[in-house]
Amino acid sequence: MAKKRLTPQDRIALDNWNELVASVREHSDINPTDTETEIRQRRERLEKNDEEWFKYYFAMYCTCESAAFHKKATGRLMRNNRWYEVRPGHASWRNPHAP
Repeated sequence: MAKKRLTPQDRIALDNWNELVASVREHSDINPTDTETEIRQRRERLEKNDEEWFKYYFAMYCTCESAAFHKKATGRLMRNNRWYEVRPGHASWRNPHAP
């Protein structure tokens, strides 16, 4: 079976992809050499504490401690499979077509 040659556009796309993968690896604390056991243990540990989970997986965004109201909202969300939350009386949430 003959090898398919990459077009110049495909080669550029592949180079861009490889750069993206290298960038993610460079800026991530996630170790790609972790064993399945290490990954499972870390996941189980982090899933017991939502704030630690956020800090681990979103370290670049978690630059300070979450406010108490954020922690309460996270708790409500995580305890309920289906949750819809609005701020009553806030003008931007009102439906202009409602009676």
